[in-house]
Amino acid sequence: MVGGNRWLRHVVAPIAAGAAETRERGGRGIAVRVAMRCVARIVRVYVALITVAGCGLAPSNDGSGAGGKADDPGGDHPPGCSVACDLDETILVAGSEESGRLAIERLGSEPGHIDLDVETGGFFVDGTSRDGLFYALFSDGVLATIDGNQGTVVSEVTIEGGAPFALEARSPAELYVSFAASAVIARIDPASGEVLADIDIAPDGVADVAARHMLLLGDQLYVAASLGTRLAPRGTHLAVVDVVSGAVVRRADLVWQDPDSGARRPALNPDLPLVLDEPRHRLFVGAKGKRPSDTGMTLKVDLESLAVDSDPSDLSGTFNGHQVISQPFERVVALEHTSTPVASTHVALRSIEPDGRVVPHDSPTVLDLFEETDGLSINGDGTVAMLANSCPAGFCISGIGVNFIDVENAAVLPKLTRDRIGFSPVDSVFLRD
Repeated sequence: MVGGNRWLRHVVAPIAAGAAETRERGGRGIAVRVAMRCVARIVRVYVALITVAGCGLAPSNDGSGAGGKADDPGGDHPPGCSVACDLDETILVAGSEESGRLAIERLGSEPGHIDLDVETGGFFVDGTSRDGLFYALFSDGVLATIDGNQGTVVSEVTIEGGAPFALEARSPAELYVSFAASAVIARIDPASGEVLADIDIAPDGVADVAARHMLLLGDQLYVAASLGTRLAPRGTHLAVVDVVSGAVVRRADLVWQDPDSGARRPALNPDLPLVLDEPRHRLFVGAKGKRPSDTGMTLKVDLESLAVDSDPSDLSGTFNGHQVISQPFERVVALEHTSTPVASTHVALRSIEPDGRVVPHDSPTVLDLFEETDGLSINGDGTVAMLANSCPAGFCISGIGVNFIDVENAAVLPKLTRDRIGFSPVDSVFLRD
């Protein structure tokens, strides 16, 4: 699972969700997009499957400023090539809301380029991949299924019923969608648009519950939900849904407790993707907090009991961000956000100790960006993390593009620049077979 356009989701979508809360919600259904639409309401989303000769990746210190042309890396590699050419990966790259564009980039040695169209009037919200397919969800409810190997749009449907927040795929015939202002999870057939089920995860008698990110483990769907409103959050609820029966089988409010004083602290705004720590049978649940009084935390939750392991390292001294785990190297790739002088995202590596504690790595950060982004993902074998940046403030040290981090060696690999992609990226997803 990958995470989505985090900045747009947490700034623009919540505004739309707040407006939606003030009016009565109509009936929800799925409408398959008709072949012709009013041109004034269509934004063409170009999907390009690009197999770049020699990767076509610029060096990491490309000196491209806000996305300018990069220098040739030189050395013993072919022109335009680098150590990143060893990456045999296909990725989905999402553009900013202004461009409304997608690209599928193949990092390898065989050239090729295929352009495709997806019709949407919204911006990219979330994306994921499973069984060789990409799923792209947009703010207007458009859901596109894309064959990542063939570079073709398999299907395109529109999900109605509110601003979508996140999606999780179980199979090519079953996908789950959460909404920004609802406790209801929609189970749909992404090919036909048929609603298979509505699953309400709200505890009985509890108001203001909004489902956030989901993670499917076998036949159990873990769903994080925010309690309260955006302006007045009061906590995080975790529900576990048996997808066969559609019933919630376990649930708990997640609270961090100080191991010394016993003081309890709720996790506010759990807007970050859920992350599995498989060897330790636990889930990382990231909460962004509510600045300036709460800068967020990462809760480590037991998969069965849903008990929270209150490790002091869970608390963040800065604005908390998304994390991914490299199981082969027992390392956590973490995002931390600061706000001086502008919102800045910093990528740091941490090690998982034998007792399960997460401790900082030798170097404080491996990548620094002058923007707030949570679009971090990791490839299937846990060796390379990826983070797109679009430089909305206009100041980027390493330019606009997709950043790659060698987890084993704590090194930043050459960047896939905006010039290579064709637009400014805000999110990216690895293809999963």
